[in-house]
This record gives sequence, C-alpha cells and structure tokens, in this order.
Amino acid sequence: MSTSPVASAVSDITATVNTNSVTEFVCTSNQTTFTISYTVGELMVFLNGILLDNGVDYTASNGTSVVLTNGAAADDVLTINTDKLTFTATAATLADRAFKTISVSGQTDVVADSATDTLTLAAGSNVTITTAAGSDTITFASSGATVDDATALAIALG
Repeated sequence: MSTSPVASAVSDITATVNTNSVTEFVCTSNQTTFTISYTVGELMVFLNGILLDNGVDYTASNGTSVVLTNGAAADDVLTINTDKLTFTATAATLADRAFKTISVSGQTDVVADSATDTLTLAAGSNVTITTAAGSDTITFASSGATVDDATALAIALG
C-alpha cells in the first residue's frame, strides 16, 4: 500500500471508458510500420499479448503510425489499444482519515465503527486529562497519589 501523502488523501478512483478502440494487425515478416489514428501518448501497444514500451520497443509520436524498433515475425499479432479513459479521484475527507484503531498493550483494541466515530478519553481516579488543540496534544497527569500510597498499594498487592 502506498505511503504517499497524495495517495493517502484519495478515497476513490473511478475510470470511465469514453471510447473503446482496439485494432489488431497480423504482421508480415519484418514489418515495422502500422498505420492507425491515435492521440499521442494515449495508446497501448502489445505484440503477441506482451505490452511494449514506447520509446524502447516502438515509436508512436505522430498520431498516424506506430513503428516497431525491431521488425515483427510473420503472423505475429500487434494489438493497439487507443481507448480514451477518464480518471476521477475523490479526495478523502478529514473524517475518512480519522483514527481507525487505537492499541494499548494488554488491552482490547478500540476500533472506529464509522468515519463519524469519536474516540473519548476518560480520566480515572486521581487522573486528569487536558488537551491543547493548537498543538494537537493530550496530557495525562496523576494527582492525589503519594509515595506512601504507592508503597501501601504495592504491599497490598504483593
């Protein structure tokens, strides 16, 4: 999975085929040039089912022909796909990127049930919780406990 900040900000990608056009050629021995109308940069070329690399395996730069770097063998099949695809990305909302799972060692995980779920921190006995929204900080502090209390507790549990 991508760790790119751009990829993590996308929640959905939708592709729409605007026009579907696949042309197959049965090659002659050492054939290199194939005439086809296309938009430069918007085609995929396959030789016998293997995707070729533009600029390495073929050249497609004029919108009217595809030229193989090496001549094809007789009866090879060259397939040129000139589909027009439109991709739409939907940005993830802040809620989509909210907490998913909070783990505490030895405890059951707290898992968000939905994008609108809220994590609530509750202070126990002798504990205060303060927040500083500007610095995204949560502070936990203990109060009312003394060394004697801790020692007595240790002895009681021992």
